[in-house]
Amino acid sequence: MSQGIPQTQTLPDDNQRKPWECQDNDELILKLRSYRDARHVADHPFTRAIASGEVSREGIVSYIGQFCVFVERGGKAWLPWLLGNVPVALEFRQAKNVLLDNLYGEFHKPADHVDLLLDMAAKEFGADKTALYNSTLLPETIAFMRVEEYYAHDRSWVEGMVALGFGLETQSPRYFTEIRNGLVERYGLKDSYYYDMHIEADVEHGDSIEVLMRAYAKPDSMESIWKAATESIDAYQLWHDGLYRAYVSGKRP
Repeated sequence: MSQGIPQTQTLPDDNQRKPWECQDNDELILKLRSYRDARHVADHPFTRAIASGEVSREGIVSYIGQFCVFVERGGKAWLPWLLGNVPVALEFRQAKNVLLDNLYGEFHKPADHVDLLLDMAAKEFGADKTALYNSTLLPETIAFMRVEEYYAHDRSWVEGMVALGFGLETQSPRYFTEIRNGLVERYGLKDSYYYDMHIEADVEHGDSIEVLMRAYAKPDSMESIWKAATESIDAYQLWHDGLYRAYVSGKRP
């Protein structure tokens, strides 16, 4: 049974309720799914520009460089910080096990994900791996990463898990499908393994995050969980605004 506000509690009518004022965790997750889907990065103009071939090959390489730094920070810093914030107690073993599995995947399933991304960029686009790894970040990339870092490092582990897991990772299957298809159809990508792997794995990861949200969200944490998810989703969108500006139009969409 989902934990959350008891079913018998009277809430204001829908026009007066705050978005995080929910009867239970299932309602909270449904509302967050709706918020996410209305702002999904798979539908962003930058993603569509890759799908239609509007981005130059140089722009694709630069985008991969920005994404590489994001993946490196996520796997090497944010997830370990988040895991370290989970209390050591029997009631939190489920959370630790799920997050450990996600962290292990970043390094060993089947290899370090950053290495896979760099290898793909070098093989398919002739990119210099060292230059790509040391990419100069766009202002929007820096701002996006600061939001995620804040939730992983400075907030509760539940908020960090929601920001990174629900806010970002649950978008990956649709997002990576669009990116992969665009790169294959418009840019001649032959080895799509990096994207294929994430499309499959992140369905499972997203499901596990929702399981943890149902298990650990409490009535007095619904507002902070809502803010963690929505601010992460919005930051992801704003980052893609920056990618569009830098690699498509020269101005914001």
